[in-house]
Amino acid sequence: MTPRSDQHLSDDQALLLSLLDHSSHGLVLLDSHDRLVYANSQAAVLLAEDPKKLPGRSIRKLAGPFADATILAIDALRHGQAPQLQGRFDLHSSSVAAHYSRATNQSGDYLGTAVLLEDQAERPASSGHMMRAEKMAILGELAAAVAHEINSPLAGIMESVRIIRDNPGNWEKINRFLPLIMQGLERIQSAVQRVLAFGRPAPAQRQPIRLADVVFQSIEFLRPRARQQQAQISSSIEAPDAQVYADSHALAQMIINLLNNALDSLVGRADGRVELTLALQDDQTLLLSIADNGCGVPEHLREKIFDPFFTTKADGKGTGLGLSVSANIIAEYRGRISVNGRPGGGTIFNVTLPRYEPAQRSGEKTAPPE
Repeated sequence: MTPRSDQHLSDDQALLLSLLDHSSHGLVLLDSHDRLVYANSQAAVLLAEDPKKLPGRSIRKLAGPFADATILAIDALRHGQAPQLQGRFDLHSSSVAAHYSRATNQSGDYLGTAVLLEDQAERPASSGHMMRAEKMAILGELAAAVAHEINSPLAGIMESVRIIRDNPGNWEKINRFLPLIMQGLERIQSAVQRVLAFGRPAPAQRQPIRLADVVFQSIEFLRPRARQQQAQISSSIEAPDAQVYADSHALAQMIINLLNNALDSLVGRADGRVELTLALQDDQTLLLSIADNGCGVPEHLREKIFDPFFTTKADGKGTGLGLSVSANIIAEYRGRISVNGRPGGGTIFNVTLPRYEPAQRSGEKTAPPE
């Protein structure tokens, strides 16, 4: 859709409008009075609106999640603040990401807002590829540690079998070593199942889950690597029953990525430690902190570390996708992630996620968060 203009446009203006109109992203421009002055064809499709009826309409007269989010964003931008809602919402069976920008004149006066709408249906292949690539990289790094995790109980099993074999009919030895054999086999089975579960693709399924359970599973997954490099992983869970509404596999990958990154920073340290803390930040927000005493992240790089393919590791040591994938997962669930240095050295990542409260607990009939 193009604004009313036609013959009075210069060739350059007509070309620009044509390019904007054929963009794969939706573009909406609002003036200082919150009226729509332009919306391209893709925006009209995503908003399921008649292209001819959008120009001149106030955003405050539109209904739905896009209008609600945009009104809040405009109120923030009008006062020079960053909008709180810069994320995803559902529009007519499509999942859409909205990005808001403030338009000003040379004096810095507010002129309006530009909204870029991105159909998330076009992104899963790329996003999914990044997540799979990071999974394979982590599995590769864990291969030696898992081999050690298997070889250690396997050696005990073989020795127990040898003793039983050399002492046929000795029930005292049989009764003593059979439980050890079973424990060793269960340990091997657990190690293999963790690797298979992490590497196997699983359909996304959002549901209420206890975040503490995912934290424990993620720690156990990386325990072999931590043992191999003689690092300690500890946890402090102050909110064991707190829930989030999310896909457990995606959250596990996010936590494993952050843990793996922390362990990377501890390579070569004899006293390496990673500490996870899960607590309530407030009644509606969970705070997960992952702190290490490693080499730290220089302050001038902290804004870049979440960029795809950015890495400070040597060539061949990592994909540069782990933190980017984690940040995307957190944003998808309306959370935030930040990184800071620790006094005395090291890094702390703070992740906040909305807390899920079952409707029956409050007596209200509410749908799960999107």
